[in-house]
Amino acid sequence: MNRFEISDAEKVDWTGTINNVNRFSTIPNVVSGLRVKSNTCNEEISTVDLSRFDFVKKVEVGSNSLQHCIGFFLHNMPSLLTIEIGDHSFQSSIVFDVDVRDNSSNL
Repeated sequence: MNRFEISDAEKVDWTGTINNVNRFSTIPNVVSGLRVKSNTCNEEISTVDLSRFDFVKKVEVGSNSLQHCIGFFLHNMPSLLTIEIGDHSFQSSIVFDVDVRDNSSNL
């Protein structure tokens, strides 16, 4: 186990890495980034909703990932600044719904 203390004056960026669809529900909602690895999460999944991640600044989806996902939702994510999607991801018909409020002009 690694343990460290963080004071209010320190800034820590923490990216959750996702390599299967079950991992979405196990990542703490305080992460500052989300990364779906390339060639992963291609199981049958109807929707992915990342709206619970209030502090995420960057969402990355690697190439050839989430190919069978039908809906991808990012709502009320005031810290979100960047969305990167790799080649050949989201191959199925998809609803890509982004409404981040405060930073929507930056996307």
